[in-house]
Amino acid sequence: MSNTAQAATRVRGRDLFRDPSFLVMCVISLANGLGEKFLFVFVALLASPLVPDNLQNSMMSGVSLAFALPAVFLGSVAGVLVDRFPIKVMLFLSNLTRALLLLSLPFAQHLFLPLLIFAFVFGSLTQFYNPAFMTAVPSIVRKEHLMTANAALMTIMILTVVGGFAVAKPVGDWLGAENAYLSVTVIYALAAIGSLLVKIPDRAVEDKQDGNFWKQWSSTFVYLWRNPRLLSAYTVMMAMFGTFAALNVLAKDFTAKAFQLDNFGIIFAFAGAGMAIGAGIMGKFGRHLPKVIWVRTGCVVAGLSLVGMAFAPELNLAFALATGVGIAGAMIDIPVSTLVQESVDEEMRGKVFGLQGMLVYLATLLPMIIVGPLADLWGAAVMIAVLGVSLALLAFLKLAEHPEPPAHG
Repeated sequence: MSNTAQAATRVRGRDLFRDPSFLVMCVISLANGLGEKFLFVFVALLASPLVPDNLQNSMMSGVSLAFALPAVFLGSVAGVLVDRFPIKVMLFLSNLTRALLLLSLPFAQHLFLPLLIFAFVFGSLTQFYNPAFMTAVPSIVRKEHLMTANAALMTIMILTVVGGFAVAKPVGDWLGAENAYLSVTVIYALAAIGSLLVKIPDRAVEDKQDGNFWKQWSSTFVYLWRNPRLLSAYTVMMAMFGTFAALNVLAKDFTAKAFQLDNFGIIFAFAGAGMAIGAGIMGKFGRHLPKVIWVRTGCVVAGLSLVGMAFAPELNLAFALATGVGIAGAMIDIPVSTLVQESVDEEMRGKVFGLQGMLVYLATLLPMIIVGPLADLWGAAVMIAVLGVSLALLAFLKLAEHPEPPAHG
């Protein structure tokens, strides 16, 4: 397909939210987000009675690590495979195989190690979904509308944070922890069906006929190293996701000890509401300021909000500060994601986005490994404050080295 023909099939201006393919992509994003949040909470609920009370933080670290580790081993490899096959096929198979895998959960839910193995396999299949989805978005959305599209997709993601973490435990209590997986199975089956409805223009796949898998894999690292704008963007992205991964581990103990809440997902619900507000701000005003200004401001606001939340004297203030963390997270994530999509050549998207998954989860590994045990020693609140200070400092230590010119239009 010619470039002119491809451009004609892409979403135009105000028709972004009328395009069936983009709307289906939003539904797929919603399904995957809900599925991931539900499953994380369900596995944590299943694992909790299998572990002594004094090791609950370490248990959460283990569950989080099991879901995340596959990205380190398979992220960049999966990206190469995504560039070798039609995006629609990869979207369909990655959703269908996870739906089928969920049917095996009853065989793993009575012992902690089989639960971790299940989480690891599920995370492995997710590595093929992520680069396929991220490759599809800039394939159907014009470059000048990526900021708006990313704001919309972040809003969808936020709905999954608010709905997923806040509703997962009540759903698990209603269905029973041992049967709750069936709801997630249906969610991923619907996402697989939706994948077949997306119309994605043909793309150049320069290496498809090459056949040298490892040459394609290594070329991704060279491509990233030679693009300082991508390196700068990924530095920020890794720091942000590392911080939120640590919060996943710390939230259960923090909310229980500081505010006597047994539904640890509620703190993420308020952060999700903040991200919805931030996504609205970025969708309306994001293109009027340089991306670096948004990101630096977001780092400072998020860091200070985390420090305040860690030592908040009462619950409502903690919720307000969690909302501030969410707003700042949108101010970081949307400009960074847009910059990455704008900077990556079409034929490299699958490989780079697969590598992105590896880099992000590498950044989450250290927090997930150490924050649980450290929180058992020093307290979750202290660790949250340390994360906040680190994130705030990032704005001054990193982003100033690669300022981004202002966007116009």
